[in-house]
Amino acid sequence: MKRWMLAAAAAAVIAIAAFLLLRTGAAPAPAAPDPPEGTAARPTTEPAGAARSGPSLPSQTAEGAEPTGDVRTYGDDGGRPVVDHRRNPTPYVPAKAQPEQRSEVLDPLVVTQVHAQVRPIVNACMKDVPQADLGEGALVQVRLTVRIAGGALTVAKVAPTVRALGAHADAVAACVQQRSAALRLATDHPDLSDYDLTFPFRLGR
Repeated sequence: MKRWMLAAAAAAVIAIAAFLLLRTGAAPAPAAPDPPEGTAARPTTEPAGAARSGPSLPSQTAEGAEPTGDVRTYGDDGGRPVVDHRRNPTPYVPAKAQPEQRSEVLDPLVVTQVHAQVRPIVNACMKDVPQADLGEGALVQVRLTVRIAGGALTVAKVAPTVRALGAHADAVAACVQQRSAALRLATDHPDLSDYDLTFPFRLGR
């Protein structure tokens, strides 16, 4: 009888001890909630070598301009594109190209010889113009386009300009153009094409 009571008491003590251990044990961590349906789970680490995307920068425009949907692109003188972001921009007008510098130069001695032939032409065309009819700054300017080929200089084009000649202006200009067109000069200068010469002759007062 005493053995049975002792065994029952021992069993009761073991049961109580086991119950207390279960009550004081650490609670398990709650499981992570499942992602919403149709949404991929986001990884906690990035794969090795993946490039990180930085913040997006605002679009650049011309200084002091506001971006608009009407963006124009032009080509500059060198063919490079020029983007115009201005609001209501004025049309882009490229600068005029500078004339190409010629490598050939007419010998100064030949220039002097041509001038020596043009001066008598101007004097002859002015002989019937009274000195009193000349205005202030009276001028006859003769522009010639000359060519040299086969040892001969000839005139390809004449463009006279007259100033302050009053009623005689048209007659003097026509006379200078006609006579200068016939100008011819023998020379040993190398061949040359379309070379411009300008000779101003100041007259009167």
